[in-house]
Order: sequence, then C-alpha cells, then structure tokens
Amino acid sequence: MYYAKSTNGFYSRDIHGDNIPADAVEITQERHSELMAAQGEGLQIIGDKDGYPIAVDPDSLLTLEELAERKKAQYKARAESLLQASDWVEVPSVSDPESDPYLTNKADFVVYRNALRKIAVTPTPESVFPDKPEEVWS
Repeated sequence: MYYAKSTNGFYSRDIHGDNIPADAVEITQERHSELMAAQGEGLQIIGDKDGYPIAVDPDSLLTLEELAERKKAQYKARAESLLQASDWVEVPSVSDPESDPYLTNKADFVVYRNALRKIAVTPTPESVFPDKPEEVWS
C-alpha cells in the first residue's frame, strides 16, 4: 500500500500497477486501516513534511479568520432556525383566528425575536443567544 501526498491518495500495486505517483511512500495495511478509521471519526488525512499520511482535526488546518467565519455562519443558521421556530408568535391561527389564546408576554417575544434577527443579520463569534421567553397565555 502506498500514499502520495501530491494527490492525497492511496495506491496499491495490485490495482494501479506502475501508475503510482513518484512521491508515494509505502505504508502498511494496518496503517491504512488506522487512517481510514480516523477519517470515519471525522479526522482529515494529510501528508506530513516527509510525505507520510497522518490524521488531523480539520479545524487545526483553518486560520483564525476561517474559524471565525465558520462560527458566524453557524450562529446565523441557528438564529434563523430559532426565528422560524417562533414565527407562530407573529401569525394568528388560520383555521380560527377568533379562538387563538392571547399570549400575555408577546412583548418578551418581540425582544427575543429582535435579538435573534440582529444575530442573523450580523453574526459575530461573540454573539450571545437570548433565552426564549416562556409562553404565558391568558
């Protein structure tokens, strides 16, 4: 079994014959199995400085700016999801608007949803999510 850093791929003489990249290094079948198991657990396989395959946490390969952008995207998605989950506060029942119970703390939901909108529009890695108000009906 061989690993080539240039292609980040594994090769076998049985399958690839002589079509193995020049930078390929030989590894054991046991090492290949270990790397495949690590990849299955979310790690990424890369070549080290000598071209040998290692498994690393993908986040360790990102810059601080890339990590911050990822976190902002996650916060934006979470805020949008929470907003969608609380849309019912804004819309009366279509089937029978007259029978809707009255939400007595609607103002708390307005504050909550405005805070979520702010995060959805301008997320930062330091964004703090508001606590969802308790539903209080009269």
